[in-house]
Amino acid sequence: MRCLTAAWSLLSLATAARASPYRDDLVQWNLNTNPNAQSPLDYTTTHPTGNYMPSPGNWREIPFYTILLDKFADGDPSNNDFFGSPYEWDWRETQLRFGGDLKGLVSKLDYLQGMGIKGVFISGTPFLNMLWQADSYSPIDFTLLDPHWGVFDDWRNTINEIHSRGMYFMMDFTVGTMGDMVGFNGHLNESTPFDLNEYDGVWKHPNYMPWNFTQYLDFEIANTRNMSCVMPTFWQDDGTVIDVQYNGCLESDFDQYGDVEAFGVHPDYERQLSKFASVQDRLREWKPGVMAKLQTFACMVITALDIDAIRIDKSTQVTVDALAAWTQAARECAAKVGKKNILITGEVTGGDTFGALYYGRGRTPTQLPPGFLAAANLTADQNQFFLRDAAHNGLDGVAFHYSIYRSLTRFLGMDGNLQDAFDVDTNFVTAWNQIFVNNDFLNPNTGKIDPRHMYGTSNFDVYRWPSLENGTQKSVLATFITSLLLPGIPL
Repeated sequence: MRCLTAAWSLLSLATAARASPYRDDLVQWNLNTNPNAQSPLDYTTTHPTGNYMPSPGNWREIPFYTILLDKFADGDPSNNDFFGSPYEWDWRETQLRFGGDLKGLVSKLDYLQGMGIKGVFISGTPFLNMLWQADSYSPIDFTLLDPHWGVFDDWRNTINEIHSRGMYFMMDFTVGTMGDMVGFNGHLNESTPFDLNEYDGVWKHPNYMPWNFTQYLDFEIANTRNMSCVMPTFWQDDGTVIDVQYNGCLESDFDQYGDVEAFGVHPDYERQLSKFASVQDRLREWKPGVMAKLQTFACMVITALDIDAIRIDKSTQVTVDALAAWTQAARECAAKVGKKNILITGEVTGGDTFGALYYGRGRTPTQLPPGFLAAANLTADQNQFFLRDAAHNGLDGVAFHYSIYRSLTRFLGMDGNLQDAFDVDTNFVTAWNQIFVNNDFLNPNTGKIDPRHMYGTSNFDVYRWPSLENGTQKSVLATFITSLLLPGIPL
């Protein structure tokens, strides 16, 4: 990641001096155990025993089960309507909370183990969200756990119960996006057109905020322009660099370039700089001070909760070098507690060529090995086949392979335009050969070729196969293809 100017770096440190105050009344949910912290970089946490579950040697032996925690099992009804608001819990409403929680999950672990499940993935972050946001993808603080799932000890007990069965736990993170607290001056009640000149940001101070968190406590809005700032390298979906012309940038911890709808056709750099779908604020993760905080928060979760794997939501909406900086720090933190082979996956919705920039040390179309056998025998010192230097590894794989999914829909008889730019071939054998050459599969922890894509057949963002005619049979066939035909991790 290209560094910003010294002036910006100094301002970043000044901004970091403002930190979320330690509150005794939130100790049951607070990852931070340092009441004297003057900056988020001073936050610390502990693990009660200091004993951690070691990583498995081969993640491809670990079939995962995806859980939407709120919709799974309600083990403690007392936390359903935790804040007592009218916009929080109603089991009859799909847009409000149902009541599932960690105690409910623990009650079903024997059932999951009996099916042969070895890995549990909870979809959605563990962090504090808006009262009604049961999907948990809009965190408003990266150090506070959402009370609707349980307390700090419930998380530790749940993960201990998973580990006691020889199973592993994967946690969801949003590295680049948060909740909906930042507005753009002049556009507070309407969409904000994308503009590289940026907009002045304002706090929206929404109503019905949990624990009166009406703005982020670890990140700042700043509307002062720095004409000498340097933006990160941006890439196009064909794997080439795009030259983006800009007029300096604001000193803010947030990107204030406007917003972009979730499913429109836009250059990838616009997605990486804009508020997601008008409802999720975009952190300026390419700003050194912001990245330092995000790395600290990730290490706190690994240290406090003994997680084994990570999935990053909207991972390709994080700029390429920033994501590699975050994953590198997470691996270093995990290694310190004995997790030598932590798995870090991410959501990649676009084509394989753009995704290849994020896997491992990255690879562009001009850096492809000359064929399948050459790719199978790569070593880390063959730098001509990698975008980044050694140790700067991004994702280990994708969690739900949308390019393969789009091929599945056509293979199983769906109609419509089901292809993205630079998708792999619809023939699964050809597709695997393309993926194997295009993607860096070298495991940074072992130095061996280690394909760890998690392909999947369905998830919470796509339609449900059983809703189709013969959908159950199609789903079973699709699961056979993604779990037994394509080398990777069953999801």
